[in-house]
Amino acid sequence: MLDLITKDPHITYAQLEYETEYHRGQLISFCTKSFVSGSCVPDGSSFFELTAKISRIDFCKIMLNRFANGSSRAVSEILTGDETWIYHYDPETKRMSKEWVEEDAPPPTKVRRARSVGKQIKTVTADWYTTVCLPKVITAIESQREKTGIRRILLHHDNASSHTAARTREFLENSGLKTLPHPPYSPDLAPCDFWLFPRLKEQLRGRRFSTNEELRGALFQAIGDIPKEEWKECFDNWFTRMKNV
Repeated sequence: MLDLITKDPHITYAQLEYETEYHRGQLISFCTKSFVSGSCVPDGSSFFELTAKISRIDFCKIMLNRFANGSSRAVSEILTGDETWIYHYDPETKRMSKEWVEEDAPPPTKVRRARSVGKQIKTVTADWYTTVCLPKVITAIESQREKTGIRRILLHHDNASSHTAARTREFLENSGLKTLPHPPYSPDLAPCDFWLFPRLKEQLRGRRFSTNEELRGALFQAIGDIPKEEWKECFDNWFTRMKNV
């Protein structure tokens, strides 16, 4: 789209609709946010930022078409994942630590506590991703889907270096695990980032864990306690977000 506008600043919405197959609302939203009215000069956005916006639109269009706006049964074949920090102790937020006091009583004293990372810090690399993480994922899938295995499974992950490295691409190709695209710098379009991780961290805040095993057990318990309905709502929300891009 950007190439078309750059080559012909006088191009009309009708021509853009014909050339790109984007609907009028998407075109108006993109052009009004990205260009100064009456010219093809970006409104302070860099070419990189404009390219990222186009990538977001393209991703959403591909996903909505492929999965029938989220209503396709193939949505259940999507496997999405990501990495995040989990702390041995993560202090409660101000909202979580609020408490009632009598009208004339002095406010309670709040002791500021820092996060505790424990004794184990791991860096996610392509080596770890392809020799530890993904093999475990594939084994788990094959144990649950004895007949089909990873066939029809579609892996969705973001553009972190460990996910896009040549070693990772080679592993995925050799294993037969197919992937879905993801636009750069778009955590709002990654279910783990906009829903799962915030939910889990909220549940673990204010609790102190002495060992990695204790923390891991609490984390798995929190994941296991999530009702199936909430997982479905997450994916419904995912496709709703795509429609609103």
